[in-house]
Amino acid sequence: MVFVNFILCNNNEHKPMPEEKIIKLAKKLKALAERGEGGEKINAAAMLRRLMAQYGITVVDIEGEEKHWREFYFRNKYEQRILYQCIYMVLSHREAPMYKPPRSHGVREMEVTDAEFIEINALQEFFYTAFLNELDLFLAAFIQKNHMFPENAKSLDTSELSIDEWERIMRIQEMAQGINRHTFRRSLGNGD
Repeated sequence: MVFVNFILCNNNEHKPMPEEKIIKLAKKLKALAERGEGGEKINAAAMLRRLMAQYGITVVDIEGEEKHWREFYFRNKYEQRILYQCIYMVLSHREAPMYKPPRSHGVREMEVTDAEFIEINALQEFFYTAFLNELDLFLAAFIQKNHMFPENAKSLDTSELSIDEWERIMRIQEMAQGINRHTFRRSLGNGD
């Protein structure tokens, strides 16, 4: 069921926004989220989710119950795990069997609606990018914690760092506190 929003007209009267216009806008956003690229695709999917929440629109209202077998791609085990979590976020209300095509690495197929497909892909792209940013910080923290630099390495001149650079260094230091330190022990020969 679609709830109707009110719009302000020229004569200061509130008139309901027709349900057809809301659904039409949702369909346009859905199409843009499917065919867009990069940020355009992510933004359209986010706007679609907000519109659906604001007006109580369901996927059924936009496109009906029609589901199609769609392919979801991932490049490594981390992106695969993020994909699975995104699928769980979107499809937690129903069961959806997953299929792994023969001799295919990095592909899973599921029967989903177009809106579910768009949302899962947008979430996967967003969270995987965020993960890579955090992974970069973790690597810097790991290097710091394990002192993986020469003994005579110069200290960083912090006098001209920006606020963002200072915040990054602080996050690295905080992260390093939670990491175990690993010590490499050189084996000594037996003197022969």
